Amino acid sequence: MIGWAGCCANIGERRESAECDAPFTARNSNRSVVFDITMAIGGHRSFGRMPRVESEPQPIVGASPQIADLRRRIQSAAITDESVLIVGEPGTGKELVARQIWSRSRRSAHPFTAINFAALPQTLIEVALFGKRDAAFGCYRNFTGKLELADRGILFLDELGDLNLQMQSALLRFIESHEVRRVGAGPDDVRRVDVRMISATPQDLREMVADGSFHEDLFCRLSQVEISVPPVREHPEDVPVLLESFLARGNSAVRLPDKTMSELMQHEWPGNVREIQSVAERLLRDFNGDSGASGQFDGTEGESPKRRS
Repeated sequence: MIGWAGCCANIGERRESAECDAPFTARNSNRSVVFDITMAIGGHRSFGRMPRVESEPQPIVGASPQIADLRRRIQSAAITDESVLIVGEPGTGKELVARQIWSRSRRSAHPFTAINFAALPQTLIEVALFGKRDAAFGCYRNFTGKLELADRGILFLDELGDLNLQMQSALLRFIESHEVRRVGAGPDDVRRVDVRMISATPQDLREMVADGSFHEDLFCRLSQVEISVPPVREHPEDVPVLLESFLARGNSAVRLPDKTMSELMQHEWPGNVREIQSVAERLLRDFNGDSGASGQFDGTEGESPKRRS
């Protein structure tokens, strides 16, 4: 359930009330669908509480020239306050790159707030970003959006290419004014916030600009710094260290035979780092005696993991 900022039972009286503690409702063409919006979009109750400041992110793992260059680009982006666009195939770790920039920036003491546009219906994105103010039967109900939650910190816009043109325009207006007006609020009910934006997408936004499906002005505003995250197939020498890092999280005693590791390095890894993590988890299940897991790696002969001597 959502917590509301207050309920006006009488004129001039504002108090929290269970009677106002009801979810917002979104409708589609067929039926009314009730969303617990706090759960749906990771929102925040409007009682003046600060969102939790995130802990130190996982490190970028790898020793290849490509990963060394990625680390340099992360450090260069961290010392500025410009917007960053992170591009790369699915599973390459774009959010991890964003968190690394945040942890090294002057905003690291403030929130890292994320929103995934591909995970939300378009009808909820405006509320997710800008928040909502609703009034019914004397009750004033406030939902704090991601832009306010990210004040003085970083807002990570994941799957940016999935944002429709209408919301692109709304986001562009915010970037120009730094003002947030919650959905349903009056024209003078605005809040100024200081947010640095980091975006990520696997799509080619330049092509989308060319075909008219992405605003050129917004692209320019969000891509002051551009970072490309390489797919695993471009740095296969990092596969062993990536795999070992994931295995170590589950059981430091696991060791893969050289033959298996060689076969894994020759794999294309279409799912990139996320696929490596999945393979490591499968190997750990096999190592720990889970009979439901085969422990075999698709496309190789495979060998069972062994204990370190």
